[in-house]
Amino acid sequence: MKKKFSILGLIICLVLTSFTFTGCSSNSDDYDDESAYEDEYEDEDIEREEASYIPYDDAINHIGSDSPYGGYVVSWSSPGVNGDPLFINIGADYPDKSRLTVVIWGENRDDTTEDIVDSLLGKEVVVFGSPYEYNGAAQIEIMDPSELLTYEEFIDAYENQ
Repeated sequence: MKKKFSILGLIICLVLTSFTFTGCSSNSDDYDDESAYEDEYEDEDIEREEASYIPYDDAINHIGSDSPYGGYVVSWSSPGVNGDPLFINIGADYPDKSRLTVVIWGENRDDTTEDIVDSLLGKEVVVFGSPYEYNGAAQIEIMDPSELLTYEEFIDAYENQ
């Protein structure tokens, strides 16, 4: 009976030892865990870079460059002048030259435009376009307020492309 117990004990020890060594094995020749980790995060870094925008105060340095531009909507106005433009100031208020002004001309507006733009006050937005300089500030013209995306809509659009 003593031998049976010793053989059984030896078998249990061998089984446990093999499980321990198998579970803790980390042979770097079989799997390079660190490179997999780096690859995973390199992909995320690329996504973050691609899903970014040019800040409003840098738009003046990208005249003619069709890109996404963004910042927070600080004000808007519809002064009732020739062409009935609606001006949306991003990042800084008029007359600060660091602002990005988005223009929607009267021919492209309807009864809901001002309400839509008003709902964007204080929100981070992104607009795609090619800025031009007007009186020392960057300006982009759009046809419809739906071309102003909230930052969340911008990220969703990027992730779903």
